[in-house]
Amino acid sequence: GVPPGQCIALPGETDGGCEGVSPKRPSVVENRCSGNGWFNDEDSSLGIEATCNCFACYKGDNCEKELQFNDTECIVKPDDPEMRFYQDWFDGHPEAISIFYPSYGMNYRGLNRATTNDKADDRIGVNNPLRESFYKAIIDFHRYAGNVDLDNHEYDIVVGMGGHQILSAAIFALSQDGPKTVVARVPHWIRFINMANVANTKNASWWERNEANVPGNHSDVVEIVTNPNNPNNEYYEPLYEDSKQIHDLVYYWPNQQKKGEIVPRSDDIMVFSMSKIGSMPDLRLAWAFVKRKAPGVERDVAKTMKTYISDTIQSPSGMTVLRGTKLLNTATMSSST
Repeated sequence: GVPPGQCIALPGETDGGCEGVSPKRPSVVENRCSGNGWFNDEDSSLGIEATCNCFACYKGDNCEKELQFNDTECIVKPDDPEMRFYQDWFDGHPEAISIFYPSYGMNYRGLNRATTNDKADDRIGVNNPLRESFYKAIIDFHRYAGNVDLDNHEYDIVVGMGGHQILSAAIFALSQDGPKTVVARVPHWIRFINMANVANTKNASWWERNEANVPGNHSDVVEIVTNPNNPNNEYYEPLYEDSKQIHDLVYYWPNQQKKGEIVPRSDDIMVFSMSKIGSMPDLRLAWAFVKRKAPGVERDVAKTMKTYISDTIQSPSGMTVLRGTKLLNTATMSSST
C-alpha cells in the first residue's frame, strides 16, 4: 500500500503532481468515456490499449453518443449487470490503493483460521499477519454495518473465492452425513441449481419440483435462504424450519437496503462477499460466518468447508486478500469521519 503522507505517480501524472499526498486517478482518467463508461488504465502495463467500455445504450470512442431506447443496439442485458456503482467513491479514496512489489506472494499463506472470539491459530509455522488483518477488517466492517450479531455468538470465519465457492463449500459440508435435497425459494439465483448438483455429486442434488413440497424428513434438506432475495429484493423466512440452512446475505448491507431493514443476524451459516458491498465481483473474495455449537451445525462443518476450499484452490491469493483488506478498512474508516 501507499505509506501515509507519500504518493506514487500513476499513468498520466508526474511525481511533482503528487505534492506529498496519496495518489488519485489522473484527470485524463476522470474525463474519459464521457461519464458513460469506464476503462481499465491498469491494463496498459501489459501493453493493452485502454479503450472505453460503454454502459448499455451508449457508444462511440468516448461513449459520447446516447442511443434511443428504440435503437436495436440499445439492449440492456439483466443477466450481466454492470457492477460499477461505487467507482466514483473508490476513485475518490486513494488510500484504498494497493501497490505490490514483483516479489510479493512468493510464499504460501493460508487464510482460514479459528474463530471471531479467540486467539487460536492454525498457521502451521507460517507468520501470517495478513490473515489477522483481514479477519479484523471483516469483523470491524460488520460491526459498523450492524448486520451480524458478533457480541452474543462465536463464529468460525471461512474465506473463499467469491460467494459461489463459499455456498458450494457449505452444501458440501452439510451433505457429508448422507443424501441431501437442496432447495431455494422461487425466484432464485439460477446458479444455485448447478452449484447443488456439482458441490457433492455423491450426496447432494437439486430438487427439481415444487420447492415447497419436499417429502420426507426435512432435516435432510439443505435450504439456501437469500435475504434480500435475488432477483426480487423480497425478504423471506425459510421454507422448512428443520432444514439445514445456508443464509445468502450478499445483499444484506445498509447501503443497499432501506433504513431499519438491517438488524444484527445470528443465523447458523451466513455468506457475504465483496461483489455486492463494494461492486467488486472481479475481486472474487467472500466469507461465511459459521456459528459454533449451533444445533445441526457443529464445528466440523466449518472445518469441512475449509477443507473443500483448500482442496480446490488452496486459498485466495495474498494479493486479493490484501486488496480486500484495504477496501474494507477504507470503507470502515470513512464511516467514522
